[in-house]
Amino acid sequence: MLNRLLAVGLAVLITACVPLPQNPTEKSLRVPLYDSECAVGHEVMLPGQSAIGFASDLPAYIDMIGVSSDLNGETLTATFRLRNIPEKMEFNRKNVENNRVEYQWRVPISIEGDPQLDTIRADYVLEASYAAEKLTPNRPSIMRDPQFALLGVLLKPRHKSDEQSMTLVHLDHKVELLVSHQHNTLTLVSQIPNITHRSTITFFTYDTLLGNDFIPCQINP
Repeated sequence: MLNRLLAVGLAVLITACVPLPQNPTEKSLRVPLYDSECAVGHEVMLPGQSAIGFASDLPAYIDMIGVSSDLNGETLTATFRLRNIPEKMEFNRKNVENNRVEYQWRVPISIEGDPQLDTIRADYVLEASYAAEKLTPNRPSIMRDPQFALLGVLLKPRHKSDEQSMTLVHLDHKVELLVSHQHNTLTLVSQIPNITHRSTITFFTYDTLLGNDFIPCQINP
């Protein structure tokens, strides 16, 4: 799959068991909404829609082979279908600095339905991530179940006065996180203020050492 460098942010942990959406299928691919949407390279979709990805040589836990979503009122469910999620992952790896985001699964959200949505243009960002905890440079890495190591958070982008940079502000919203090793899925659920079925979402994954991924823009013939 294609690679793309993403902006990263901090997160907080709230985990819960939630129902898994069905796996994406060919029939669930969306009809393109905008003539110019592929200019951004990655798939931008409506809440409730799904898309198919392609296996690559990226690490399996960030290699998206599909994504799906559901909207119930203002509650968004976003699911990453990955090539594999191991029961244990290595955290605080060598060459990852203290407090640097090491892993990330991110869903930018545009309330008004921006067809060129990415993190910078988002109104909200729903994500699961892990920031390295290395109080000493030689602290050894640890092996943990990502269900309990990852942090789920809803973020609000705040642009600085120069409009060339931004910060991601943590919002005090409940975020449910479920990692399914059986289905190789990572699911995030949260209430998103003012989201509708005309809003847009997109999906990104990130490993600070080994690469990043997105779903390529999909065009129906």
